[in-house]
Amino acid sequence: MAKVEPQTLPFENTDPTLPWHARGLWPVSWIRDAEADEGIRVTAFRNRFEVARDETARIHVSADQYYQLFLDGKLVGRGPESGDADSWFFESYELDVGAGPHVLVALVFSLGEETPFAKMTLRHGFLLGAEGTHLDLLGTGLGPWQCKPVEGLSFRRTAVWSAVPASPEMRLDGGDYPHGIERGQGDGWREPSVLRPAASALVRNEYGREHLLRPATLPDMFRAPVVGMRVRTVSAKTDGPVRLEDSLPEDVSAWQALLQGRTLRIQQRIRRRVIIDLNHYYCAYPTIKISGGAGAELHLSWAEALFLENDERAPKGDRDQIDGRWFIGVTDSFVSGGQAGQEFSPFLWRAGHYLDVTVETADSDLVIDGLSFVETHYPVQMEGAFECSDETLNRLVAPCVRTLQMCSHDTFMDCPYYERLMYVGDSRLEALVTYAISHDSRLCRKSIELFAQSMLPSGFTQARYPSRITQVIPPFSLLWIGMLHDYLLWRDDLPFLKHMLPIAKRIVDAFEVYRNADGLVEAPPGWNFMDWVPAWEGGADRGAPPDAEFGVSGIINWLYAGTLRQLSGMCAEAGEPHLCDHYFEKGQALAESLVQHFWVEERSLFADTLDHRHFSEHSQCLAILSGYLPETLCRRTAAGLLTASDCQPATIYFSHYLFETLARFGAMDRFYERLDLWRDADRLNMKTLLERPEPSR
Repeated sequence: MAKVEPQTLPFENTDPTLPWHARGLWPVSWIRDAEADEGIRVTAFRNRFEVARDETARIHVSADQYYQLFLDGKLVGRGPESGDADSWFFESYELDVGAGPHVLVALVFSLGEETPFAKMTLRHGFLLGAEGTHLDLLGTGLGPWQCKPVEGLSFRRTAVWSAVPASPEMRLDGGDYPHGIERGQGDGWREPSVLRPAASALVRNEYGREHLLRPATLPDMFRAPVVGMRVRTVSAKTDGPVRLEDSLPEDVSAWQALLQGRTLRIQQRIRRRVIIDLNHYYCAYPTIKISGGAGAELHLSWAEALFLENDERAPKGDRDQIDGRWFIGVTDSFVSGGQAGQEFSPFLWRAGHYLDVTVETADSDLVIDGLSFVETHYPVQMEGAFECSDETLNRLVAPCVRTLQMCSHDTFMDCPYYERLMYVGDSRLEALVTYAISHDSRLCRKSIELFAQSMLPSGFTQARYPSRITQVIPPFSLLWIGMLHDYLLWRDDLPFLKHMLPIAKRIVDAFEVYRNADGLVEAPPGWNFMDWVPAWEGGADRGAPPDAEFGVSGIINWLYAGTLRQLSGMCAEAGEPHLCDHYFEKGQALAESLVQHFWVEERSLFADTLDHRHFSEHSQCLAILSGYLPETLCRRTAAGLLTASDCQPATIYFSHYLFETLARFGAMDRFYERLDLWRDADRLNMKTLLERPEPSR
């Protein structure tokens, strides 16, 4: 069983004799359980079939919202890859089926209002298409498919408020859950409803609200067993802060043996709290196997680190320390039904460095047969090497690469624990790191395409996408043009540039609407975020520079000027010299107006605001990087940047642009000074890097 990449689009159906509105339809249809309620639901779909000889079947699979596909009880794959209704992805697999009977089972999860912010949905359903002679046997709407609701599963919003967007907590009640469902066992199966035929996004040209299918663009995710875990403490006290003085040494040894493959018996009427250190930051699927112990409850909580106070906004300090600290985490729960061989694994991966496993047995002993973890992330690896004379920088390479890996899945994401959303500002930097360490650009390219597809009628792209909740950050639309420019420079893909260039032009047109009489961009509507600067209006949680949302911001205008220059260069590469000149001249005129209105001669700095009351590193960096300043003025601005004491400093997010500026003038001493934020990762024993200065996720 293997995931494959289709060489041609399956069921393309471009027969010119067909009416144009009938083209692009697949010969299979979406199916669903018509008797199930709307909202949160988990449905199993089963196809029992038989083949006369050993065969290989190529299938194409999708679902709304998530699926797990099993052949004869063995996991084939998970999906679908994240997209939206206009780019609803399907995965392709080759199944080796021997002569005799077999069963395909798909578990399809729909989470209603508890759906992660990053997961789009249209309507609950399952789809499987098969090629050649297997079409009528395996295709949904054609083959002998049955369905049934999966009982015993429930989902709830996590109490960790900042992790609400990522995924709900899952609870499995083993007394109600149909164990063996992955092998198609049990009663109560019924005929599914056959919905509309599946449709190709690349051919379909008249449609209502339907999933427009595209082949998955990414390879299989990296998967590997997690090893090297250690039990830090086991206590009979299951609430309050962790206290190492409460630890039970014999229990620690028994739980450590469990992690190394032994079984563990827990007597009736016992409560235990186990803190497991994964010894790294992981995105992983946990699996726990149990026997007996009817009514016993197990809770698996995940955390990036423990907190100094009982508040998820509190500092965490040294990530290796747990004594006296509070565990606040996203929790999945498992209630034993008493049977032998019960198994529990959340269908969505979890993220973190530590686990709190709390067990409370009922009136009989519980046997834990196994507790294991399978790591998952996009298969990006550092293909080169880095070494320098500064050992602190050498030690930073591993957490830098690990941070990228943990934020790379079927999309880039701002963080795997708290949001799992792909933001333009973060993704640009993640893509740049990917280009620098790997030849694989597929995730970078997908991110550019999805953001392009998010464009609103205003001409702004959405700030994060896919997202079922719309958010607009106008500067991020400009940074998307920067992403496209980066891709051209690093991958020299002219056909892709030409395909995306109209989107970039539309964004610039959207900003032109907000040019005032002085030619300056004034308050484009939305959240005009630029960086997490504490001193800006609204504090560190606001992120918008002074006058960005109700006036004229020099920072946003300099970003726009630099973007016009990038667009000019891309038009030249695309063979559009007139547009190249057009956009260059627009940017040049804007830069001249910015010098006139924001330059403060006596300080050799650009102000952030027209009243010259606010200054930041951001304005100086973006003015220099725009490419429009005469060299003399560039050097004066750089000198002002390096000597001013009251410029609001860039935080971690914006430091990329600061470092580009420092490198432009060889100011590497200042560069090394500003790396202290990264050196904190070493000092605090972090496995991945901070999002902002502490307290931080």
